[in-house]
Amino acid sequence: MEIRRLGPDDGDLLGQAVRLLRDQDAPAPDLFLDDPRTHAFVAIDDDVVVGAAYGCELLRPEGRWMMLLYEIGVAEPHRRLGVGHELMDAFVAFARSKGHTKMWLFTDAGNQAARRLYEGAGGEPAETPGYWWVFG
Repeated sequence: MEIRRLGPDDGDLLGQAVRLLRDQDAPAPDLFLDDPRTHAFVAIDDDVVVGAAYGCELLRPEGRWMMLLYEIGVAEPHRRLGVGHELMDAFVAFARSKGHTKMWLFTDAGNQAARRLYEGAGGEPAETPGYWWVFG
């Protein structure tokens, strides 16, 4: 399995990721991939996207940037095999490499599998259903 950060020429892979995560087509993957503040990672097994994570960098009103992990998902047959952890590790490492000091994601309070994944990847539970990563 390969974890890959998507670039401007990876519209087909982003399309596979959107179908996996949202069960719909991506009408304009080029808009997402051409934006320097949006980021996507995929897990590929035998040339098929079996997991994906995407998010964006947000400019906060006080002038600081932070990373938002918007969604992560893994195809049912590939769950509980470490794919989600590898995607999380790649996204967190990327956020740190960009110099971000925080990353946020929102999750459903009842989604125990997601909460285990986020905590296992270093996320700290927040007061609202979500997690913060503090990088220093």
